[in-house]
Amino acid sequence: STIIITAPVAGVSLTVGTPNYQIAWATTGIDTAKTLEYSLNGGSTWNPITTVNGKINVFNWDVPSTTSTTAVIRITDKNGVQALSGVFTMYSPSGLANGETDATINGVPFKVTNTKTLKSALTVTLTATLPKKSDPSLDSIQLTLVIPIQGAVPYTIDVPTDNNSALINYCIKQYPGGFCNSYKTAKGVGTGTIKITSLTPVIEGTFSGTLPFSGGSGSVTITNGVFKAQLN
Repeated sequence: STIIITAPVAGVSLTVGTPNYQIAWATTGIDTAKTLEYSLNGGSTWNPITTVNGKINVFNWDVPSTTSTTAVIRITDKNGVQALSGVFTMYSPSGLANGETDATINGVPFKVTNTKTLKSALTVTLTATLPKKSDPSLDSIQLTLVIPIQGAVPYTIDVPTDNNSALINYCIKQYPGGFCNSYKTAKGVGTGTIKITSLTPVIEGTFSGTLPFSGGSGSVTITNGVFKAQLN
């Protein structure tokens, strides 16, 4: 009894988020019930794809949105007969690694590495260094965008006026070397707008808003925020 996986083959590159990629296999003498799984780490851990029954030898798989250079498919029948595909790549056309974001705030580019999904919401933590009018030296703004994933794109959310689950949490370091829990900083929830323009293969969007300083000493206005995030 044997199973031979004919697609994907070793060395192939699949685009993350691709719908209906056809996993294919050939069999002799195995049970008709088969379990399909995939691994992102060369077989150290496995994630379910589906269970199929009957004399079929293909399955249309929606490729996940997570990148990997050591992806593997495994097929197992009810009696334990098993096959592994060759190692293949799942890549993002954006060139971003898992959890990585490219973004700009008011034309200033930056990159972060902790994008994630949590309880059906996208959270993106962004740190940028922007000049403040009263002090053109290094001022750092750290933003955490919490964005409900609403399905169809594009969609726009006003923050926080009409959706309490969408937030712009922020911390502004008001002097070089400042910390977000130290004396001269501002922390709070800003107001603004977040627009999601794409969910696959990467999440893309724009944001704008106002981040007040503590003590009523002014604010930072974001007129042009853009991000592209590869989920982890």
